[in-house]
Parts: sequence; structure tokens; C-alpha cells
Amino acid sequence: MTTSRSDLVKTGFLTFLALLAFAFPAMAADAPVIVTDTSPAHMELAKQYAAAVPIDDEIKEAVEQMSSRILTDQRVLFRSIADKNIDYPALRKASEDAVAKTFTTDELKAMVKLFASPEGQSARKKMATYQALVQPAVADALKKFVIKVQENNITPMQEQPQQ
Repeated sequence: MTTSRSDLVKTGFLTFLALLAFAFPAMAADAPVIVTDTSPAHMELAKQYAAAVPIDDEIKEAVEQMSSRILTDQRVLFRSIADKNIDYPALRKASEDAVAKTFTTDELKAMVKLFASPEGQSARKKMATYQALVQPAVADALKKFVIKVQENNITPMQEQPQQ
């Protein structure tokens, strides 16, 4: 059995969609409900959460992981470019705003309580390990799913040209 270019494109597209849905589950969910509470207390909780779960750490960890795929003699330059070009204050502000718009005051209180605690900090630091351990199983499950989708001749919609 030969594989046509069309089949390869379809396989790649479906695999991409499946992985994208896993990587960004909010994109696959219904339209989000935006929290409109802008009270000083709510905004302070958003800042406390952002301080307990600093986006800087997440970005620096991602850069470090990406650097492992860079030639050894270029890693210092790679990290330097990241340090000079990633606007951490803007990311912190975006994180605080997103947290404030996503979570209710009660949810923020619970999250701040958890992630400000030693146990919460420990759990947060272990999330990358957890994700690395579960990712192969998720990738395998999604691969099997894509194969079944193909076997059933399900075709992704074509993007409509913007007018």
C-alpha cells in the first residue's frame, strides 16, 4: 500500500490538531467565561498568584529546554538572546491580567493558598517532571486516535479564505 501526498498531509494535519488540543486545552473548550471583577482585592489576589507561580520561571525553563536542542557552542548565545529579548515585565503583567480574568476571587484565594505554601511550591516544581512522564502516553493515545480517524476517512475542514 502506497501513501499519497494527500494522505501524508492529512496525517500531519490531524496529528498537529490532536497535539495542539492537548497542548492548549483551552483552545478546544467552549468559549471562556471572562471574570469581570476588577476590585482591588481581586487584582491583589491575581498579583499574589503571579508572585507564587512566576511566569519568568516557566519561560526560563522553556528556554533552557529549548537550549538543549541547540548546538553546544551556541547555547550561551541562545540564552543571551532570550534574556535580552524576552520582556519579562510585560509577561508578568499579561499573566496577572489573564489570571484576574480567568479565575474568580474564591478560586484565586485557593490557588494562592496552595501555591504560596511549601507543598504547593514543591508540586509546581514537579509539574515539568509529571508532564514529561505523561507526555509519551498522551502522544501514543493521540497517535492511535489519529489512525482511527484516518481509517474512518474523517477529513479536516479546509480553512475558508478571509474576505
